[in-house]
Amino acid sequence: MVGIRNLSLSILSLSVILTPTVWAQSYSGSLTGLVTDPSSALVPGVHILLTDANKGVTFTAQSDSTGRYLLRALPPGTYRLAATAAGFKASLREGIGLN
Repeated sequence: MVGIRNLSLSILSLSVILTPTVWAQSYSGSLTGLVTDPSSALVPGVHILLTDANKGVTFTAQSDSTGRYLLRALPPGTYRLAATAAGFKASLREGIGLN
């Protein structure tokens, strides 16, 4: 009985110590998209450049074989996205807000 009480007290103490780590907030997000041409065909291998409009920090990705791309661990901000591929006109989107 004493052993169980000590174990319970140890678990309770550990949970109080680890609580700040468990509840820590992460301020980042992700951006995903699908690249298609004017006929709605998927476009693989497109170079994606995401630029923080205020800080100038850039993030890059490339669309996969299904035309999808994913950028992770992005800090909140306002972004500009450029997509380029050989044989295609470049595409630019501005004012992308990530909260």
